[in-house]
Parts: sequence; structure tokens; C-alpha cells
Amino acid sequence: MTAGLAIRRISVSVFVCYAHADNSVTNPQLRWLDRLLEFVRPIVRYEELVAWSDKEIRPGDLWHTEIKTQLESARAAVLLVSPAFLASDYIARSEVPVLLKRAKERGLRILPVIVSPCLYEETRFKYPDWKSGPDELMLGSLQSINPPSRTLVEMTEGEQNRVFLTVARQLDTWLKEDLDQRQRQIEADEARREKARIKYLKDLEEMRHQIEVESDGETSKHVIVGEICTACGNSVAAIAHFKWFRCQPLGRAPGMQ
Repeated sequence: MTAGLAIRRISVSVFVCYAHADNSVTNPQLRWLDRLLEFVRPIVRYEELVAWSDKEIRPGDLWHTEIKTQLESARAAVLLVSPAFLASDYIARSEVPVLLKRAKERGLRILPVIVSPCLYEETRFKYPDWKSGPDELMLGSLQSINPPSRTLVEMTEGEQNRVFLTVARQLDTWLKEDLDQRQRQIEADEARREKARIKYLKDLEEMRHQIEVESDGETSKHVIVGEICTACGNSVAAIAHFKWFRCQPLGRAPGMQ
């Protein structure tokens, strides 16, 4: 059985992919997910990130659907790689293929942390389908935070802490970059909307002027308020487009006598 944890700020998230066996031992120093979360906690606190883990899934909830939702919203991923991680069919079939697909299509960034000696450099994953691919990636082609020759279990506690600190700082950097990019995109979208609004108002004013000029000799004139004629109920755009410059009473089609 595997689990995932997502750390989000608004729609920015980091998905931590790990095996339950690597976080369920009695010794707290060997609970690798908990150790990582401890270092990430200051980011959660001060940057108002929202942490999600499978522990929050309540009895009766569709846990697979919950994990899939978090995978789809992820902007970055941390892989806690170990023999249990690589042996997990769920990770290989349901989590890693989604992450690799998002990395290829949307630029999701993946950061492996090697927990213990394993076939990190030899393991390959297929995606978007775990069995048929057609794409394939060797896990060892991803730059890990620590080398395969220096896994967490082979380090002192202080050295392990340094690795987790590096991970936390990298995640913090990625999240800030992502938020900055999203902010620039928001500002660009707002600028485009404002430009479109100004153009619309200009076009609307020109149509009003056209209707006023063309209706000058008509006995029944339009009463334009905002974007419609309050007398006939037609929009300014429709009046200008169809040249309905003679106002007709409500309920009568333009052109009817």
C-alpha cells in the first residue's frame, strides 16, 4: 500500500510519493515522510500552504480518487525512493505514470530522494500507460537530491537532516517561482481583459453614435440606455448590425409597419 501527500498554496502543490512501509516503523528516525514534513512545516506555516495526506481520507471516501485529484493538481513531486517504493505496484501503475505525463506535458518538476540502497538506476517506468507506454523513463535519469551511493540510511542523523533541509529549500524555491509565474500570468490576463473592455466600450460608443445619426430622420427613434433600446428591447449591437434604425414597439419585429 502506498500513499501521497500534497502541499498546496492556492492551486500550487507538491506531491510526495512514498511507500507506507517507509513511514510505519517504531523508530521515528526511520519514518521518512514524517521527517520530511517536519522540515517542510515552516513553509506550510509562513506561506499558508495547505498540506494533504492520505491520513485525511475518511472511512468511506474514495481514496484512489482523492490521490488522483492531488496528482492532477501537482506542480512538483518528491519521490522517497526505496526497495518498498520500487516494489509497489500502485506507485508504478497509478502514481508515477501520472507524474511523468505531467512532467512531459506541463513541466512538473520531480525531485527523488533515495532512502536506502535499491535499483534506482536500473528501474524504468512506462507512461502514460504503466504497461504499454508508449513513453518510457529510466528513474536514474532524474537528478536525485542525494547520490545512489549515499542513501539516507547510510548517513548520520545530521547528514539526513541536511538532505531534508535541501529538499525543503528546493521546494520553497520552486513554489515561489511558480507563484511568481502565476502572478505574472494573472496580471497579463487582467491587462488583456482591460484592453478588451476598453475596445468594447469604444465600439459601443461608435454604434450608439451611428444609431443616433442614422435615426435622425426617423419618426420613431430608439431610446438607448446602456447597451439596449428601452423602447424596442433590441441591443445596440443588433440595431447597428441589422440597420434597425427605425424603432419598433416591443413585441413587433423590426421592419413591421
